[in-house]
Amino acid sequence: MLSTTTKVLVVGHGFVGGRLAALLTREGHTVTALRRRPAPVAAGAQGLVADIARIETLAGLPKVAFLVFVAAPGQGGGEEAYRKLYLQGTKNLQQALPGSPRWLFVSSTSVYGQSDGTWVDEDAPT
Repeated sequence: MLSTTTKVLVVGHGFVGGRLAALLTREGHTVTALRRRPAPVAAGAQGLVADIARIETLAGLPKVAFLVFVAAPGQGGGEEAYRKLYLQGTKNLQQALPGSPRWLFVSSTSVYGQSDGTWVDEDAPT
């Protein structure tokens, strides 16, 4: 359970992140919603434009957040794009938010080839 003074950073204000930001702001939490491109964010959230793969764009982040929710969407796929976003982007966020105690990640399942409705987890072939 989050207290009503909880500061949350939502990285990736798309389908999942946008709904989370809206829910959290309705519950009274302080939410910063990060997007790669300028676009509206959930009512009550502070919008921020940055690209986590480029650390120089992260200067405007809050210095600490109780919860960092990362739901950044991939950009076209491919191994290099995934490394840039999920590996380097995560390192950049950790460097920009060193005192943030809780992190929650939602990542892409595009690396898995299953498209027939079978269950996909960490042990599924990529």
